[in-house]
Amino acid sequence: MKKLHALKNAKRKAVSTIIATLLMVAVAATGGTALFGFSQGFFNEQQVGAPAGLEQLEVTGFDATDSNDRKLHNANIDNGTGTHTTGEGKLAEGDRVYIYLLNKGSNPVAINELRFAGISYAHQLTASASEIDGTVATESVSSSVPALPVRTSFVLIETGDETSTDKIPELEPGQEVTIVLTLDDPIKIGRDAQLKITTAAGTEFTDVINIGQLDD
Repeated sequence: MKKLHALKNAKRKAVSTIIATLLMVAVAATGGTALFGFSQGFFNEQQVGAPAGLEQLEVTGFDATDSNDRKLHNANIDNGTGTHTTGEGKLAEGDRVYIYLLNKGSNPVAINELRFAGISYAHQLTASASEIDGTVATESVSSSVPALPVRTSFVLIETGDETSTDKIPELEPGQEVTIVLTLDDPIKIGRDAQLKITTAAGTEFTDVINIGQLDD
């Protein structure tokens, strides 16, 4: 009888151990599921909320044609602001490239540095839209009147007759502008020139401008 009783106790202990193990597995699985659900919810909330604070710039088009007239982001035409170099297959030094830039984010974006085709361009405060428009913009009327913007410089045309006067040019949320930059070196038609913009916050944006093309 003692032996039989001992066997019964052993069976009960074995069953108890199995039940305890199953309970532990169930608790662990439930806890893991809850933790996974919480973490998914947390990361989803973070992803949904993150873009609101991100800087978002987009090149919406450009006019890099070899022509006398150039097109702005608002479809206005700048007459005589380009240099048409017939048969040379290039944009000449002193010629201009027009690039349309849009701030798609919810925060202002300040342009700290602009590079085009590997060359750094400085923002020129002294050029107004009226000075850019017309023959003065293409080449100097005389040796004492420089073309505007000067070579390796750029301006932001905000409207048809207004340029940015900020030392560090800034785009407001939803604002679209035209960057007008003056080349220091000729660029061959058909070449892809990289545009690189670094913001005051340190964000970098890059895009490719097809020389000789109009993308509006």
